[in-house]
Amino acid sequence: MTRTDAIQNAHGLSLDDGVKVLIYHQQGAQWIKGLEHDKLQNSMDEFTELLLKTSRDKVQAFTTYVKEKYWAKPEEDINKTEFERRWMGGQTILNSKRLRNSDRNI
Repeated sequence: MTRTDAIQNAHGLSLDDGVKVLIYHQQGAQWIKGLEHDKLQNSMDEFTELLLKTSRDKVQAFTTYVKEKYWAKPEEDINKTEFERRWMGGQTILNSKRLRNSDRNI
């Protein structure tokens, strides 16, 4: 089973949404954390496990954030600072102890 399949099955995400959340992590792991090759693959496996252990509500909120706030719009050009801010917004949702309604508006 692929990472995408596992996330889809656990949380009822579409293929598109499953791929988007994995790309979110891959971009941060490479561009912010500087991971490559085996370390990147291990990080992707750990992220997948984190999502599988996270509640469906939190994963749904995270997915909504990634789709609506993380990805740049076609006409939008973002710089490194804005990219990092958006990436950290997703991390905030995943790492919060309890999901609040305000988390959805990051």
